[in-house]
Parts: sequence; structure tokens; C-alpha cells
Amino acid sequence: ESKLTMIKNPEMITIHLEKIELVSPLGWWDEERRLGTKVSISCSYQTNFNSNNLSEIVDYAEVHCLIVSICNSPHKLLEELANEIASQIITEFKLIAEVEIMVSKLNPPLTPPMNSFSVQVFKTR
Repeated sequence: ESKLTMIKNPEMITIHLEKIELVSPLGWWDEERRLGTKVSISCSYQTNFNSNNLSEIVDYAEVHCLIVSICNSPHKLLEELANEIASQIITEFKLIAEVEIMVSKLNPPLTPPMNSFSVQVFKTR
């Protein structure tokens, strides 16, 4: 179940990419980035849908590829990673009007244990 809460514009469609799970060089400490941190990324974006031609719409596979690429570069903070993903999506995909990103650090090393720590970022054109 998505936790993303984007306000939907009835003139547009909303696309959801949910729970992209990977290991990212993320963390404040060098060792943490070296070992990698398991994260989950969800992305929702709004765009017009005026065509069945793939060259005239936002290809969600390209959005997925950009997210994975950004996650493969080092970041110290979850907030930094989420903000970079949202900013680059808005910059790279001109047909996207709004984007909302949630990045979760899975099973953070805290006592008592918790499932995840999440950061949510919303950007609009």
C-alpha cells in the first residue's frame, strides 16, 4: 500500500513506481556507505496522457532507470537522496508536472527495532 499522498489533478494521470528495493552507498559514515544500505524507493508523478506513442509520454522504465542510477552514487543522508531523485526527475522529464518521492531505509540499526525510516519529498514544476 502506497504512503504517497500526492494531490491528484483530474486533468492528468498519476503513475506509481512502488518499492524499488536496492542496496545504496548511503550513510553518514564511510563504512556505512562502503557496505551499502538497503533502501526502498517509491515514486509517484503526474503527467498528461495524450498519446499511445511511447515517444510522446513519460516512459516509467526511464524514470526507474534514473532512480536506480542516482541510488548507485554515494549520499550521506536519506533526505539528500530523496531530494536529488525528485529534482532530477523534474529536470529530466519535461512532461512530468509533479513528483513525489519516498525513500525508506529498511531495518535501520536501532533498538528497539523498526521496519524502516522514511523521507518524503514533493516537487512541482
